[in-house]
Amino acid sequence: MISNRRIYLNTGDFLSGDNDNHADLTFPLSNALINASDNQKISLALCQVQIPTSLTYIRSSGISYLLEFTSTEAVDATSPVTVNCKMLLAFSNTVIQPPFAISSTDEVLCAMPFHYSSNISAIVAVMNEMLQVRFGDAEPPPGALRFKISSFNILEAEGSGILKFENKYWNTDDDFNNEFKKDSQKVGRMLGINVENITSAQTWIGIGQSGVGSNRTPDLTYSIGKDGDGILLSTNQDLDSFSSSNNGNSTILSTIPIEMGVTNRYYEVTNETIPETPTDIVETYFNEYRNGFIYHKNNNVFESHKTISAKEINNLRLTLRDNDNNKLFCNTNISYELEVIIFE
Repeated sequence: MISNRRIYLNTGDFLSGDNDNHADLTFPLSNALINASDNQKISLALCQVQIPTSLTYIRSSGISYLLEFTSTEAVDATSPVTVNCKMLLAFSNTVIQPPFAISSTDEVLCAMPFHYSSNISAIVAVMNEMLQVRFGDAEPPPGALRFKISSFNILEAEGSGILKFENKYWNTDDDFNNEFKKDSQKVGRMLGINVENITSAQTWIGIGQSGVGSNRTPDLTYSIGKDGDGILLSTNQDLDSFSSSNNGNSTILSTIPIEMGVTNRYYEVTNETIPETPTDIVETYFNEYRNGFIYHKNNNVFESHKTISAKEINNLRLTLRDNDNNKLFCNTNISYELEVIIFE
């Protein structure tokens, strides 16, 4: 071994211009003098990283929608939309667009970010807000149709009517007017839909449905929850490593397991009245919110070293990706600690 050096990088020190993504940044390292002679090699390893939990779990879909559902429930005569209106949900990096109705296209639209710290119940709550928008300024009637999470962690519906998801967003079969997107499939899995074995154009939820239980169709077979994806840290260097993502990738420096470190935790207590019960039961929900970071420390740095093909590192691009090799987004500082070894 000729030299061993630790490098400490913070994205906030270099982010500039039009690039607002801390999860994909090139660090200028010419002043670090990382170079090797002809008979030497350079190796690189991740020691530790701290990533804000605002890192996107579902990437921005832009103007495209990743989720569509409809309802058979009758709405008020003054409603801005009809009973069969489309409810379309897009995902953003940071922007929150509350649900709103468009009478001319008979749609309810909404956009929201979904981060690694987010819970699936956030999507369920937004879908219920979209259902409420259909009534315009009128109050939804008692027993109005809505999504709920059962005590078995299953997505169900309560109220009078049927909710219908369009399977074309997570199904690769062209027979269903395919609008397939990988991130849509991720959303479908989170909702408990068997996206790998879709048997119809729609997934129905509502009282009286046949199949698994009395509330769901056969496609809706799983409990809700997020995939256990880790994070890939890629570079602009050719490394002596191999990843199965992207049909073989030699630029992956490390995988980062999801280990949440919490710097701030706060709670919100909400009460909800269940109408048409003998005494109008009031249920109390105790919601937990967490602000913090994803923290990973490598406990075996030496064995994690990967040799690069180049003889010098003047610019090092570090990109956080999901398991499908898609670039992630983060609007807050990320801190890296790396180790560089020059050896013969």
